[in-house]
Amino acid sequence: MISITNMAQSKSFQRNDTFLSKNHVALNYLEKNNGENVVVFLHGFSLNLFSWENFHKEIIDNTRFYFIDLKGFGFSDKPKNSDYSITEQSNLIIEFLETKNIKKFSLVGHSYGGLVSLAISNEIIRNRIDDLEIQKLILLDVPAYKEINPQFLKVLKNKFLSFFALDVLPTCFITNHTLKRTFYNYKQAKKNHFERYNYFFKIQGIDYSMRELANQIIPVNIDEIEKSLPLISCPTLIIWGENDELIPLEYGKKLNKKINNSMLKIIKECGHVPHEEQMLLVKELLINFLKHDI
Repeated sequence: MISITNMAQSKSFQRNDTFLSKNHVALNYLEKNNGENVVVFLHGFSLNLFSWENFHKEIIDNTRFYFIDLKGFGFSDKPKNSDYSITEQSNLIIEFLETKNIKKFSLVGHSYGGLVSLAISNEIIRNRIDDLEIQKLILLDVPAYKEINPQFLKVLKNKFLSFFALDVLPTCFITNHTLKRTFYNYKQAKKNHFERYNYFFKIQGIDYSMRELANQIIPVNIDEIEKSLPLISCPTLIIWGENDELIPLEYGKKLNKKINNSMLKIIKECGHVPHEEQMLLVKELLINFLKHDI
């Protein structure tokens, strides 16, 4: 992939606030609204907080939204020779919450961000972090099991194939291929999302971070995370695209059975990114769930 140095930011995609961790990793985040209730949104692999842009202006009484670019994505840092594990990502989010003095919060995690959410939940459950409580959990098309290994990860883990895909092919080709694999309606996806996907596939350092993230994507404690699923006690909403080619619906049903206090909503004519492809329906589900008990 061709990196762009000092790339001009478009009016649509601006850096927001910055959180600097103890180990000097800067995370870009967007804070919206005011209130005691807190909802944290975590995006999927190769995406960023703009994946949730249709939620940025949503208002729930007495509720704050935090949209965070995970390490290696969006406008957050992409340091060389660094830790890109799920444990690192979850620890950064926990540190963010503690720095903001947030004790109780709800988590919304899509795909990779959902796996980070489950790692955070596992950390709270296993290590008995008494001053943190997940009040509600929303998971969208999450790779919660180690046997899930989408084709794009295999490409990124292979040095030759990743070099060809990220350094030789034009960015527009990568963008189009991504939209075709992740959306049910490619034509509509290209019309609505091509500019954003293409913009962030060009951002400096993304090629390096995507390789590192792919190689470190399976948590070393994945078995422990899987075993902790039945221990999740907070109300949980699982949303899944019926036509998801990357993580088939069978895994959503499996996750629904493992998490006791959960409900599964299947979105028809929808691929891997329900909150972008069927935005109105998913927004209604998500907001109603946050407003009311399961």
